[in-house]
Amino acid sequence: MFDWDALGVDPHAVHGTVASDGGYVAVGSGLEGEEGDNGTPDSFIVKTKGGCSAADIAEDSLYPELTDGGSGCGGYDWITKYGASGKVDRALWVAESPDGSYFIVAGITEASGGKSDMNIAKIAATDGEIIWEMNHEAESGAETVAFTSDGGFIIGGYLDNEADIIEHNFKSGGQIDGENAKPFIAKVSAADAAGSSAPSSFEWTYTCSDAENYGSAKAIRVDSSDNVFAVIGHGAVVKLNDAGEEVWKTDEYEQTQINDVELASDGVVAVGHTYERANGGCWFTGCGIIKGSMIKFDDEGQEEWSENYGNYPGGVSQFREIEEGNWSLVYNECWGVAPKYADDGTTHDGYVMSCGTGIEGCNLLLGPFVWLECIGDPRGTWRALTVATDLEGERIYSRMDSYGVGMFDGEKVAASAGEYVFINADGGHVIVTDEGMGMGFLTIAPYTEEVCENPFGGNQASALTVTLSLALTLFAFY
Repeated sequence: MFDWDALGVDPHAVHGTVASDGGYVAVGSGLEGEEGDNGTPDSFIVKTKGGCSAADIAEDSLYPELTDGGSGCGGYDWITKYGASGKVDRALWVAESPDGSYFIVAGITEASGGKSDMNIAKIAATDGEIIWEMNHEAESGAETVAFTSDGGFIIGGYLDNEADIIEHNFKSGGQIDGENAKPFIAKVSAADAAGSSAPSSFEWTYTCSDAENYGSAKAIRVDSSDNVFAVIGHGAVVKLNDAGEEVWKTDEYEQTQINDVELASDGVVAVGHTYERANGGCWFTGCGIIKGSMIKFDDEGQEEWSENYGNYPGGVSQFREIEEGNWSLVYNECWGVAPKYADDGTTHDGYVMSCGTGIEGCNLLLGPFVWLECIGDPRGTWRALTVATDLEGERIYSRMDSYGVGMFDGEKVAASAGEYVFINADGGHVIVTDEGMGMGFLTIAPYTEEVCENPFGGNQASALTVTLSLALTLFAFY
């Protein structure tokens, strides 16, 4: 049976990765206390069992529930929950060490006066025990981590944020709104990373204090030469060399929120969502348009192209046969990106984005006709949106998924959203999901060129272009 207290009340996972043994790892936060209480969040990290294929986990069901320990597949090895009682703690990113012996988790912890401290935790891969924690006391926070080739690791986050931690808008793993915060990137040496006690200093640091780049370093990638590519502020990307020196920095995209970055053979792609004011204002059409976005930058940091995504028709259950929705009502928010590979498993031929799509409430600013349209649209229940593209950002397939309650008897499914995406040991893509009932893993088989019949009927988005051979969800929920 699942230990319902292990993750806390209403667990919200925001990042994940595949472990060297093939298991999945996710981090996030869950509320202290009993369900329904207004407790503060604690950080958690959960590791599922390794050595299991997606088919092994699924057994006879596409929707297994996550279970604890024991033998067999479909369960978890361990869960670690940590944080100070009565204070805010959030785990926001996780990376596995090159030798597979431990994980580094980046996050925040509440400090005196309601401010935040950067929290970095080293977690043993065998049993989830905390080896050490490092708190950097500078009204700071850590939002992302990645290892370098020498066994050290890079931390991204922010410094000098004066806002109360409770006011931080850490939507889907880290969007800080404090205009006084500075993006911060630092390297922990290989010796300190391998040690049994918390580091006392950084090997190098980088701080961006430009007025247009306030906020945080919220996602990073490290290439084979240990160059660092980071999302900074609310809409910019910076490249640092292996010594932490700035090579280039893009302009800020004022109407675009960049949430993740991924390496390309000749630069990087940045993924997030963009906002447009609706023509005519809220009364006539709705208040604005939010589209998923991808921007390609070349080796010099110059934009090559950009594409937008979302608002696709179709689906199952209450979404069956629905048409494209009102762009001013349906939000399309993308949080993560991973590479896509060809059938040979080595040729990089595109990208996969994890997103959420849905209507964020029908408010009184809407005119009567738009309001009636809004309350009658089933997309008030959010779905996990997965979009795959080629190397030029052209959509190859898209699909919307929810936890499978009622999927086959026509009942409504619960809310879901894709928070992050990574590649598993089978070469498929795993979406870390936020559920109305908790958290989960949505596993999508490797892409094939075959187009097969939609088994659910209606206008299922995945059947418009390609259909993936298997969709597996693995859940711990309330």
